[in-house]
Amino acid sequence: MNAERIVRLAARGEGVTKSGRFVPMTAPGDLIAPDASIVPGPHHQVPLCRHFPECGGCQLQHVDDSAYAAYLQDRIASALAAQGLPAPDILNPRLSPPRSRRRATLKAAGGVVGFNAAASHRIVDMRECHILRPELFALVAPLRRLLPGRAAAALTLADQGVDVLLEGVAADSL
Repeated sequence: MNAERIVRLAARGEGVTKSGRFVPMTAPGDLIAPDASIVPGPHHQVPLCRHFPECGGCQLQHVDDSAYAAYLQDRIASALAAQGLPAPDILNPRLSPPRSRRRATLKAAGGVVGFNAAASHRIVDMRECHILRPELFALVAPLRRLLPGRAAAALTLADQGVDVLLEGVAADSL
């Protein structure tokens, strides 16, 4: 068996070979050797975050911007095709820069705060995050102290500051 090249990313972010084989954690241009090892291609990059791929907050940190943009365009074209609609020329998407996410729902349990691990209810204790705005990430440590039990914190960065909605927290008094 010869090496197979990843030709595109599937809807859930796995690389796909020409023969239809799905290989997680790959990028277009990667080679899959006969022993199933991955030889990184031109669109494969080293993820910035130490929590990747365990944390479910990010899915495709291992692909470069051009591969990610193509993935987004393909998702739009596939959605249109599934409805029998013609795909017009799809504009290049505007990709969010690092540390620009303004909304997030973090989970908490036993002094651990973060996103759920991918396809799991287990919480990854977030010690860094390359997607959240710094104003939101600055709340992780205080939330760790505030939420010792099972809870959630929905965070939104608004013009006036951070809006925080706590779920699963009982207030002793106001």
